Amino acid sequence: MTKNLKKYFLLLLAFALASGCGKKENKEAEVKQNQNAVNVEAYNNLEKVNIGGNVTLKYQFKKGDKFSYRLTTITMSDQTIHADSVIKSKSNQTTYYTFDFNVKNVDKNNVAEIQATISSMKIDADMNGQKVVYDSKANNSPQTKAQFVEYESITNSPFIVKIDPKGNVVDVTGMDKVVDKFLAAQPPKQKLTADQKSNLVRSIAQVLQPITQMIFKEVPDKPVAKDSSWVRQYPGSLAIFQMTNTAKYTVQDFVKVNGLNAAKINASLNVKWSGNKQGSENGMNYTFSDPKITGGGIILFGVDNGKVIKSETSTNVEMNVVIESKDSSQKTKKTTRKDVTSNRNIVELI
Repeated sequence: MTKNLKKYFLLLLAFALASGCGKKENKEAEVKQNQNAVNVEAYNNLEKVNIGGNVTLKYQFKKGDKFSYRLTTITMSDQTIHADSVIKSKSNQTTYYTFDFNVKNVDKNNVAEIQATISSMKIDADMNGQKVVYDSKANNSPQTKAQFVEYESITNSPFIVKIDPKGNVVDVTGMDKVVDKFLAAQPPKQKLTADQKSNLVRSIAQVLQPITQMIFKEVPDKPVAKDSSWVRQYPGSLAIFQMTNTAKYTVQDFVKVNGLNAAKINASLNVKWSGNKQGSENGMNYTFSDPKITGGGIILFGVDNGKVIKSETSTNVEMNVVIESKDSSQKTKKTTRKDVTSNRNIVELI
């Protein structure tokens, strides 16, 4: 696979170091207040409704249904490196997606097969003062299309997602048009083997599945009432650490949103990590501090229409590492690096 292929289709991976040997620890990640967290107070003025008794929150997909969502992702990153001098870098990126969905089939297990199309995509980014702008609906020049070929490939290229009754995106297939558009933009002499093409399809799915999952929040398989809670656990990795993420959901109330009855759900994230905080790689010794992670948000799930009406969630991650190495005169050189990243995701039914 080419370097450009890897660069884009693995863009969701965080920076990582290979794990080394050292004292293994297992702790709960320190929770830190996220300055970019969702303003949950903004949802306190919604009209409350009396549903009466328990309610089953479930997705209500029917063959032929069509609906659309706007997904906005906001990522802010700050990095500080202390070595012979201090190097600071800052970046922020806001990406706007419009997703159009068309339910093709619902099987006997209520797993929906849905055609998904990213009908528009807009990016507004600033990388250390360097502006990056892309709009799929603009009259882009051939040069711009070549520069953003990855975005051009996934826009207006339908693919198929399968969603179970709880809202989990269990499969992503039918990415032929995405692949064809990407390959058509490559130099004529660049040919992919069957294995390389298979890896490309897999990499595209690894990007499209989590993006699509942002829209479909998981709901419980049991009826709920006000103050009902449920949890979802899922693994993850960050740098050298293995993470166990526990998302807790609590029904705060039932409210009226755009004329629809909805459950107002509070989401909170708790993370436990394990791994060797100290290790060596390529002649460098590194020591990580405890990762600091927090997350949470609000979800408005429609009781009447069986869909997410709106959600706002955020996560904040801080990583610190000290790296020691030898310079040409065999003197020990110490470098410290601090990375702070925040993500905010806004989902709106349109």
